[in-house]
Amino acid sequence: MPKLSELQGANVRTNGQIGFMFDVVIEDCKDDPERVTAALTTLLGQQLSAVQGLLPQGVQLGEFAIDFLDIYEEDDYDRLGGINCDL
Repeated sequence: MPKLSELQGANVRTNGQIGFMFDVVIEDCKDDPERVTAALTTLLGQQLSAVQGLLPQGVQLGEFAIDFLDIYEEDDYDRLGGINCDL
């Protein structure tokens, strides 16, 4: 069995990590936002699984999770107020 000092520099691997983040806009989900969120999570998970086979050798996708969810209601006044505050 080789000594630990003899193993230094042998069988070197390069490891790293890339984090991706993107925003998803959900409109008109007032009736059931949890269902929309669950469907979106399922869809994205399926697509990422399908892509796994196309990745370069040695690359694996890590955990997929929703970091945060912010659902709010706005009316026409809210939307137009952001465009022209004098309305």
